[in-house]
Amino acid sequence: MTPTTYDTSRWQADIGLEIHCQLLTRTRLFSPGPLPATTDAAPNSLLTPFDLGLPGTLPQLNARAVDLALVAGIALGCDINPISHFDRKHYLYPDLPKGYQITQQERPICQNGRILFEHEGQPHTLPLERIHLEEDAGRSLHDRLPHHTLVDLNRAGTPLIEIVTAPALHCPLATEAALRALHRLLVWLQICDGNLQEGSMRFDANISVRPTGSTEPGVRCELKNLNSFRFVREALTFEIDRHIALLQTGQTVRSQTRAYDDRARQTVLLRERDALPDYRFLRDPDLPPLLLDEARIQRLREHHPEHPDALERRLTTTFNLPAPIARTLCESPTRATFFENATAEFPPDLPIDARHTRALACANLLINTLLALLDADHPDLSALAITPAQLATIASLQAAGELSATVAAALCEEVARTGQDPLGIVEARALRQCRDPELLGRLVDAVLDDHPDQLKAYRQGKTQLLGFFIGQAMRRAHVEPDPRLLTSIFRERLS
Repeated sequence: MTPTTYDTSRWQADIGLEIHCQLLTRTRLFSPGPLPATTDAAPNSLLTPFDLGLPGTLPQLNARAVDLALVAGIALGCDINPISHFDRKHYLYPDLPKGYQITQQERPICQNGRILFEHEGQPHTLPLERIHLEEDAGRSLHDRLPHHTLVDLNRAGTPLIEIVTAPALHCPLATEAALRALHRLLVWLQICDGNLQEGSMRFDANISVRPTGSTEPGVRCELKNLNSFRFVREALTFEIDRHIALLQTGQTVRSQTRAYDDRARQTVLLRERDALPDYRFLRDPDLPPLLLDEARIQRLREHHPEHPDALERRLTTTFNLPAPIARTLCESPTRATFFENATAEFPPDLPIDARHTRALACANLLINTLLALLDADHPDLSALAITPAQLATIASLQAAGELSATVAAALCEEVARTGQDPLGIVEARALRQCRDPELLGRLVDAVLDDHPDQLKAYRQGKTQLLGFFIGQAMRRAHVEPDPRLLTSIFRERLS
């Protein structure tokens, strides 16, 4: 689906987001029950009495979940509330055995803040309203038995943060850019694994449309449980066009909750929202106020890792890396750390130009060779046998012209699989490029002597024959010549 092409001089869309992020804890928000490490865990196999909502059980707040929520708040520039509360949100649903969800309605743990992102090459700021802690519900399974719905409570009680933005976005592409920036930050900080397919991070979007210039808000519809950036973009595009089509034909937009059907590429009605549901919010009597002392917040601030955007700028300026390469390196902390550890192996007195050349070779080998070796069984660089120091050695040889790019990549792959010493392999197989001017000069002379017709044609203007001569020299050489030096000698002889 192409982005909406509505006339922005006549219509303006207002989009706000609610982002649910599953926190990377080992246990649930209010019980010591383990979380399913994979979706293959047997249904209802990981429960405690509290998760089942049995009478007499009491919640125990997970301190790790609180810390992760605070880290998110610090990273997003939020105000941290020194006192926050937990509330019961009542509704009846089969996958909610207690009959209520514990959340933070009245006073959340974090307020305000912003998401920084780029759209169409320009920096943007999306204001946040709040971040609150809450527990997830279980899952209703509709596809296991015909005509029956089953309930799996393994997910019940999973700790979440819900990040609520202001309705300050106005187009689907900008919304997608903001969500991608947030996803990158939360994964980088190891707050959430960011697995969209499994619902570790999922999005609700509130959207309304009004005539441009009007201060009267449009009727709001809610899009629920979007679990991919593409679905967000496509669902919002469809909704904007649907609202405008209704308004232009004199019809009324009804306040609805809708889902996105990715096969039909359209939103579908889930329920009308004419009357707001009464959740009968009630301060949870079993949980005391959450008190946060300044020392705890300060400790988290001091151990706050470098923001990926800041690291990206530092890599770009320190090593003169192209922005796309620096961004790729900063897609995960492991990747960026591996690169920085490799560049730390460079001699400290290396001239700045040589440092830039080696760093670029390092980055290219890491991105184009090492990342290509990763798969589901080896998802992380730590699974490879190569060390940052070995990567630095190979990159240094390539940057110095002693290894061709092809040989350096093959050597990098071999060391990644075996862990063998790269210098030992280079010496044993004589992989270094020949950079002896006298030897290469004799090679050039021999090639030109053997091809007098081509030499005559070159001198008559067919200068594209330079490639032919270089190819002949590469085939004739016993060791791989340095192509730059070889080309230079050919040009000198032919001038």
